[in-house]
Amino acid sequence: MLSKHRTTYDILASLLEKISKDSASITQLFYKMGTSYRILKNSVDIAIRFKLAQKRGSDYHITRKGLAFLETWEKLQTFLKEE
Repeated sequence: MLSKHRTTYDILASLLEKISKDSASITQLFYKMGTSYRILKNSVDIAIRFKLAQKRGSDYHITRKGLAFLETWEKLQTFLKEE
């Protein structure tokens, strides 16, 4: 059985999912994500560094590359799903 502990990729995918529906500020993401600010900030930094998200003004937006990551992540989760 796989652990229920969220990996960096789980948190990153959750972040991208949130901003794929509607852009959000770091404060809004903090309340939506249910994780510590430190972990959230690290995830946002990773998303920006790998061009999965971009910041416009005070809001974060998903990029095409971020949408492709999300699609691939969902396929991988389906593939690895325990039955």
